[in-house]
Amino acid sequence: MNRKIFYSLMLFAMTFVLATGCDKDDDDGGSSSLTPKQKAVKDYEDNYLASAVDNLGWTGSVNGCDAGSVSQTSHEKVVQRINYFRRICGISDNITHNASQNSMCQEAALIMKANDNLSHYPPQSWQCWTQDGYDAAGASNIAWSSQPGSMHSTIAVTGYIEDPGSNNKKVGHRAALLLPGLEKVGHGSTDQTNAILWMEGNYDQSAESDPFVAYPPDNYIPGELMFPRWSFSITGANFNNANVTVSSDGNDYNISYEARETVNGWPDSRIVWKVGGLSYPITKDMEFDVTVSGIQNADKDSYSYTVKVFATDAAKKMAKDGKKHDYIIK
Repeated sequence: MNRKIFYSLMLFAMTFVLATGCDKDDDDGGSSSLTPKQKAVKDYEDNYLASAVDNLGWTGSVNGCDAGSVSQTSHEKVVQRINYFRRICGISDNITHNASQNSMCQEAALIMKANDNLSHYPPQSWQCWTQDGYDAAGASNIAWSSQPGSMHSTIAVTGYIEDPGSNNKKVGHRAALLLPGLEKVGHGSTDQTNAILWMEGNYDQSAESDPFVAYPPDNYIPGELMFPRWSFSITGANFNNANVTVSSDGNDYNISYEARETVNGWPDSRIVWKVGGLSYPITKDMEFDVTVSGIQNADKDSYSYTVKVFATDAAKKMAKDGKKHDYIIK
């Protein structure tokens, strides 16, 4: 073989190897070199922070009872944020947007805004009442705030995961969005209200937890997404005699139980508790060892896992500025 041709072929082969190697790195975004914590931080930045909705684009008005619409971007970011929460909890993170339910969700959100109130069964006497809005209200997580711009789209998603308020000790709104069989959601918002429709054909009733769904999860979690109510659920389990222990750095925390919910259907059975001595949000890296024991009607009677909190600027700002609940969730 001609020496010049031989060297040309060798140079081409080396260039091809280098090029394909670079392509592989580009495909995984270099994430293969990241530690589990670094991957968690990247996911938080790329899919939680990046799912914030700066401009809802609501076109409706209470005047004339016009439910209007919101931007396609807001629908997409609602799904993105729900999938983020599901992913860190170790459950399927591929739910989609059920656009066919948007208009009824918009009508439900408008009813709540027009009446400055929340109800899953709004009476016909309420301003801007419609049958579609009524139907959506009964099949959705719904939220309202007194302050325009403070409760819509992805803000509401986080609110449902937190599930604050004396009427939400069972964290049913959290459980709905973390339902293992959830496949799609409808969405509607005004600048003060939200409806996320998760029932009406949007979930697979045969799906089960594998083996459990915990929040905060057996995983890394940013400090501002640590909330006072902790929960643990298993499909069909009985938590009536269950007990929880939480420890960190060898210190055991006092536990106060909020609810023990046993259901034969959806959302899953769960136990809910608060951890004494913690302030929220959590502003430093911490690990919590959790054990839930005395479980009945489950594959095991005891499960243990570790919650790994990482500090964020948002948590530190929230702790400095103070956090106020000026919204209601039903």
